[in-house]
Order: sequence, then structure tokens, then C-alpha cells
Amino acid sequence: MELVVAVAVLLTVTTMLLPTARRVDVVRTEADRRRRAVAELSNLLTDLSRRPLEELMTNADGGPLPPDLAALREPFAASLPGATVSVVAVPLDAANGGPEGLEAVRLDGALAWTTAAGAAARPVRLSAWAFEAEPTDAPPTDAADGETNE
Repeated sequence: MELVVAVAVLLTVTTMLLPTARRVDVVRTEADRRRRAVAELSNLLTDLSRRPLEELMTNADGGPLPPDLAALREPFAASLPGATVSVVAVPLDAANGGPEGLEAVRLDGALAWTTAAGAAARPVRLSAWAFEAEPTDAPPTDAADGETNE
């Protein structure tokens, strides 16, 4: 009799734990995808912010960048089901809230994908800024002794 009760308790506990273990696995997978999506979008925006402002402004005209500029790396895109990325370049100057006397571009990126259940995951959204390079009036210096090279 005790053996029957022990087996019944074991089966009951097992039937309760298996769905919980599956759910934990799904949550961990989605958390890992989200972490990788944040890192990938951050890398993409960093790479774009290093480009010349003229290239960003002429390719965007205040709208989304073309897919050849704002593209995910192929291995990452293959690992995230239904991954889509969009990056909008917004020119900022003194007239529309930017710093006085300095041109800049704000890059607003969004990365979306589908979950294992086929539903749309909450997209990752990040922003980055690209500023024009400041001209240097001083002649270059030798790093070793600090003297100018003229």
C-alpha cells in the first residue's frame, strides 16, 4: 500500500514539474535571444555612428536607412527567427533641438523577431548619435615628447 502511495505522489510531482521545466526553458531561450538582440543592435548602431555624417544624411533624408547600410550579420539573422531591423537617421541641428554650432545625426534602431510560439517578440529599441568630426587647429604632436611636428 505504501508503495502505491509513493508511486502516486511521484507521478503527481512529475506531472507538475515537467510543464514548469519546459516553461523555464522557453523563458531562458527568449531571454538569451533578447540579450543577443541588444548586443547586435548596439554593434550595428556603433558601426553606423562611425560613418561620415554626409553618408548618413544623404542615404536617409530623415527616414529609414537603406537595407544595405542597416543590415544584420548573416549568422545572427539566421539564429533569430523572423529578425527584422530598421534604423532611422534623424538629422539634428540647432533648429530642431541639436547642439548649437554642431551637426549631428540621431540613429534610432529597432530589432524585432518572432518567438518560438510564433508570436511577435517585444522589439529591442536603442539610439545612438553621430557627430561631425571637430577640426583641429593645432598642428599634430609627437606622442613621445609632446613637441609639434612642423
